[in-house]
Amino acid sequence: MMIRRSLVTLSLLSLVLPAVGAHAAGYPTNVCVSSKQKEAGKADAAAAKAAVLGTSDLLVLKTLAIYYAEANEIVKAADAQAQYSGLAPQDTAAREKAESLYFEAAQPLLQQQKFSEAIPLLRRATERLAGSAQLELALGVAYYGLRRFDEAAAAFLRTIAIAPETE
Repeated sequence: MMIRRSLVTLSLLSLVLPAVGAHAAGYPTNVCVSSKQKEAGKADAAAAKAAVLGTSDLLVLKTLAIYYAEANEIVKAADAQAQYSGLAPQDTAAREKAESLYFEAAQPLLQQQKFSEAIPLLRRATERLAGSAQLELALGVAYYGLRRFDEAAAAFLRTIAIAPETE
């Protein structure tokens, strides 16, 4: 799986990194070679560099979202996808994917009753993706789990305001 994700997504990075600045020139080639040699550290370093250099480049952000999702770094994938979605608000599928990724990251924390760990993630998610009933509801559940009832009620009321049909 490591080689597959590296070859697919980092070959995409090799196309977009040179577009984000002169500092990136030549860097992706090294990443693809290192991926073939199973040197995940170098591939991850290339992704980190792309994240710094391509913060406003839609193609870089989309590629990073794919790379991190395939690397099972769901929070990083969600962050990149949300950033992409913020720059391309017309792409509703990207927003839905970002919501899904954030929920995928939060759900195990909620199931394991790690509410205090889920709250910062869900707060960041609801700030980046305002108007998400699913994320507001999950945030309400996390607050409720910590017996922070006022904050839970506020999140539940926001959920109802966004999607009245939500139960």
